[in-house]
Amino acid sequence: MKLIITTFLFVLTTAILFGQSNGDEPYRNIDEIKLVDELEHSQQKLNLSLQHKEYLEDGIVQTHWIWKKQKRNKTIYFMTLSIGGKIFYREFYKRSLTEDFERMSYETLHTSVDNFLLDRVNKTRQSEINVDHLSRLPKRSVFGEACFYSATLPEDGLEMMKLVKEKNVTELEQSLRSINPVKQVYAYLGLKLLQATDSIQITDESTKRMMELEKSTTAVYSCSGCTQWEFIAVKDHLTSENVTRFMNRWKRTK
Repeated sequence: MKLIITTFLFVLTTAILFGQSNGDEPYRNIDEIKLVDELEHSQQKLNLSLQHKEYLEDGIVQTHWIWKKQKRNKTIYFMTLSIGGKIFYREFYKRSLTEDFERMSYETLHTSVDNFLLDRVNKTRQSEINVDHLSRLPKRSVFGEACFYSATLPEDGLEMMKLVKEKNVTELEQSLRSINPVKQVYAYLGLKLLQATDSIQITDESTKRMMELEKSTTAVYSCSGCTQWEFIAVKDHLTSENVTRFMNRWKRTK
């Protein structure tokens, strides 16, 4: 089920007007901190441990944390979305392996949203933020064509190929506006692949967006094999040479 951040706005407004419920009490000290820098400086006091940051669309930064709760010796995972260092979304969650031990499942424990800052972000982006497109620990969104020892597509790439196989043009077009630049690049390539093999039609808005991505300097965490990991601009992934190479490889396996 897709989860759009705007679904939390009523909850946040209620919390502002009437105060937090008892269920929110354990998270209050962290919720009250509005800046990423302040969280970083208060890590030891709050039993937080910063893991890494991901740089998303339009200057938005996703920061991943681990929160150790001393009373129960319990680990909770925590992420923030911020812009200009100001936090507008917080999510606490726990994770566990599925019964087949093949995937990680996540349970959201608590969320909070800065209603006013989020509204400004959505207006700037002209698109709502879909938090389903965000990675959660221990995962990290990464772009590549042949990653790890197996030289396979990362998870976001495999999801894109599934949409291509299903000819799910709508989902691919929506991903062009994802907050996650990794998903944007894969959506671009997926649509190019469908245009070449199935003569699909896409909207003028999507065509315009694809042209914008060809010029985007947003940095994408990228992999090649199992040793090369670096940040590369979206536009450098979407050169005509790179797109042609991708098409030639994956048209045969679609």
